[in-house]
Amino acid sequence: MLTLMLPLLFFPLQLIQVSWQDQTHYLNEDSFSIQWIHSVEKEEWIEAYHKTDSGLTLEKTRFKTYGAGVPVTGPTTLTEDGYIEMQVQREMEEIRLVVSPLVQSTLTTTSGRTNLYELTDPYEEVLIQPAHLPAYAYVKYLIEKGGIPHE
Repeated sequence: MLTLMLPLLFFPLQLIQVSWQDQTHYLNEDSFSIQWIHSVEKEEWIEAYHKTDSGLTLEKTRFKTYGAGVPVTGPTTLTEDGYIEMQVQREMEEIRLVVSPLVQSTLTTTSGRTNLYELTDPYEEVLIQPAHLPAYAYVKYLIEKGGIPHE
């Protein structure tokens, strides 16, 4: 029985790694979103990402007003709650996010919401990227850290 289970401990899991300073956290989720308050328009922006075999895909972005940094291509829809939703489908290897209490940089998954700006120093960079981790290492991480802090 042990010889049958041993290979499972080394089975690589495809996770999302979120790191800053000396902190590293893993998300065992297929998708997540990043929200912030745009520094010029002062409106909430939301970007939805999906984990793929080759990296991450920015699927869509939601915002209330056009302004600096708005993508210029892609189908758009006006939602009932007043957002403009734009389909993007842009493949990315990683996301480098500079977080700040001013823009309230936040990461949301099905597990919960994490206020990144409360976990880092102002204007610190957070790196979000795909990661492969053996199952035993992920279980050890969950036991030691319990996952990324949520609200």
